[in-house]
Parts: sequence; structure tokens; C-alpha cells
Amino acid sequence: MPQPTEDRPAQIEVRRGSVADAELVGGLYLRSWLAGYEGLVDPDQLAPVAAERAAYDWPVAIEDPHARFAIGYVDAQPAGVAKVGPDPTENVRGVWLELLYVTPEFWGTGVAAALLGWATGYAGTTGASAMRLRVVEAQARARRFYQREGWEPDPTSRPRTTTSSRCCACAAASAEGQPCRPPDHLWSDG
Repeated sequence: MPQPTEDRPAQIEVRRGSVADAELVGGLYLRSWLAGYEGLVDPDQLAPVAAERAAYDWPVAIEDPHARFAIGYVDAQPAGVAKVGPDPTENVRGVWLELLYVTPEFWGTGVAAALLGWATGYAGTTGASAMRLRVVEAQARARRFYQREGWEPDPTSRPRTTTSSRCCACAAASAEGQPCRPPDHLWSDG
């Protein structure tokens, strides 16, 4: 694959995922997830969780009528995956960015921003008044990415602690009652 240069930037495309993409989605997710947690979680703890995530039923998840998947491509190469769905708390008429993962060889190409743009665009079509996500507090790279994309800490959410990490709830919110649209985003440690 030719490397992008200033004269030839990477060609980025985002396409909606289908059940036919289940194996691809699972592979992109697992490789990205492992890279994202490398050095943050003890390898002895990471291996069993990775095995559990590798066995995830991606076709069922992709066919969920309440969720949407997208695959990001860089120069026609699969590079990342995103999933959005309804707010699981049902406290806010909103959309959750349930996952956004890019494989390490495509970090810095712009595909994560394209996937996030797809997600916020989808949220806008639903009439959502807010968009939320969770990010592991120790994942500084991911937190910087969301900040660069206009997400800010949401002081109303409380952190959730898992066995291996502390997660921060993040929210992208628009004006009261208006559809969610970028760049009116809030993300918070909460």
C-alpha cells in the first residue's frame, strides 16, 4: 500500500457494515482493542478478556435493529470500525458511540475522525439531543483524539470502574431539545 504524502493524502471512506462483514468487523475490533490496551492492562488479565471478545457474536450484533456499524477504509484497506446505538440508560434521548477502534497501522490517518463524523451524522438523523461514549481514563491517546474533535468533559457523569480500568463517560450534547450535531460536544469524567 502506498504511504500517504502531502502531495497524495490517504483516501478515506466510511461504509455501513452488514452481517457479511462480521468477520472483518470482529478482526478489526480485536486487533485495535488489543493495541489500545497494550501497556495499560496486565497481559495476564488481557489474554482471557481478549479470548472472550474474540468469541463475540458479531453477526447478531450487526443485525441488531437498534444499532449501526460502519467500517472505515484507508486507501481501500479496512482500517477501523464504529458502532452506535440508543442510550442504554434511557435517561437522555440520545445515541451512544458504543465503539470506535482503528488498527494501529492506520492511527493518524484521519479514519477515526471520519468514523466519528459518520457516528455524529447518524445521531443527527435520529433527532437525538445528546451523544455519549465511554473512554478508559488511562487511554490518553483516545482522550486527546476526542478533545481535538471538539468533545469536552461532562461534569455530570460519574466514572465507572471495571476490574481492569476506570472508564469516563463522555457526552456530546447539543442545545436543549435540538438534534445532536457536531461540533457541540461535551465529554466528561463522570
